[in-house]
Amino acid sequence: EFRTDSGEYRFLAWQGEIETFGLPKGTYSAWAWADADANQRWDAAEPVWLPDPYLRPEAPDSATGFIEGAWRRGQLDTLPPTLPRPALRDSLWGLFVAKEPLSWQLLSGSGKALSEEAFLVQVGSAFALYDSAGNAYRDTFLLGRSDTQAFRVQLFWPIAANLVLPQLYLTSSVWQAPRETLWVGRVRDTLWAARVYREAEELYLEPLVVEGEAHLSLEVGQETLEVRLPARKYAVPLPIDSVGEVQRWRIYGPWPLGAKGAAWALPGQTLWLPAGSYELIGLAEKSAFWQPVQLVGGVPVYRQPIRQVLRLVVPPPSPAP
Repeated sequence: EFRTDSGEYRFLAWQGEIETFGLPKGTYSAWAWADADANQRWDAAEPVWLPDPYLRPEAPDSATGFIEGAWRRGQLDTLPPTLPRPALRDSLWGLFVAKEPLSWQLLSGSGKALSEEAFLVQVGSAFALYDSAGNAYRDTFLLGRSDTQAFRVQLFWPIAANLVLPQLYLTSSVWQAPRETLWVGRVRDTLWAARVYREAEELYLEPLVVEGEAHLSLEVGQETLEVRLPARKYAVPLPIDSVGEVQRWRIYGPWPLGAKGAAWALPGQTLWLPAGSYELIGLAEKSAFWQPVQLVGGVPVYRQPIRQVLRLVVPPPSPAP
């Protein structure tokens, strides 16, 4: 669909190709959608594709006036986050693990976020959840009101904390007695030792001084967990947009950063990142929420226009001798 103030034009597309002919000269709002209900109108529940001039801008062809470029798939998110089934750690505490990054707010009682996808809540506590589009869900955790799942000891990697800490920061689904000890990690055929400090549900591990991933056995509660962690983190300052259009960076990268989505940070902020290749999406807003598609006058548009796309390699390649 191509729309201006004077009219609408619709074209049938298939096999991923969209071609338009005979449009009057002008500037149009354009989008495509999968017409699941065959009503020839886009409905909010249907996937939508929008032109992506911010990622790959193309100038009009000098001979035909056509513009070729990429289209990006999106979905209008108007639904609140789904409350996951809790796992009962004991008679007083429940563990909730979601399938998407959530922000949460404790309204009454006791609770604690373990990561962007997991949080502990005491029975009788009220809380609010917010998804990446800002949709809210509010509830009170009461036993007997919802089905529960079997509890098992888990470790979580809080992305936001690991971005600003030189240590490897983990949280556990069970309480840890305060103690300081050593852990041993295997990198290829070599064993390396480092220090770990535990208190409550938090674990701080000093990173190793070698490259790659460390394989280690970690005692948590009454269980032994086999985990892999980056063996090193690097201090990396994020670029600053000299024009001032980029107000925040959306960061996509390798595990563990990319395991459950992306992170965000401000221009000029120094982050601690494992080795790997990262994609930085420069956004024009400082909003805490990421909603690529929203409605404006009944038309789907991008809420946060992309201003820059950069590739960040950590650590940077060594200069040629």
